[in-house]
Amino acid sequence: LDKLTLKNLRFSVHLGCTPEEQALPQDILVTIVLFLDTRDAAEADDLSRTVNYSALNRAIAAHLVPSRYHLIEAMGAQLARLCLDFSPLIQGVTVKILKPAGLKNGDGAELEITRCRDNI
Repeated sequence: LDKLTLKNLRFSVHLGCTPEEQALPQDILVTIVLFLDTRDAAEADDLSRTVNYSALNRAIAAHLVPSRYHLIEAMGAQLARLCLDFSPLIQGVTVKILKPAGLKNGDGAELEITRCRDNI
């Protein structure tokens, strides 16, 4: 399968377990790697034969921005489900979420999960 990557999408979301974390939105970076067969779209040079990543980006934003999460794991699982439900062409997805404010003495906390259509 081929990979189509939406890299370092920036969102401001409510994520965390403490009242302080939930009080104000925090910036996160989301990278989505879609696993799909792109040969048909490449041959035809036709957007309708692949995943419209701009539309997927809008769907992710529409889901994340109004939501509240306590755990980065819950956010990752829901994003994986959203991607797999977005198009039957997507056979698998890797979701990476970086919460830069997650650790004061490091670059942040990051989750990476991979889900396939047959194990979600």
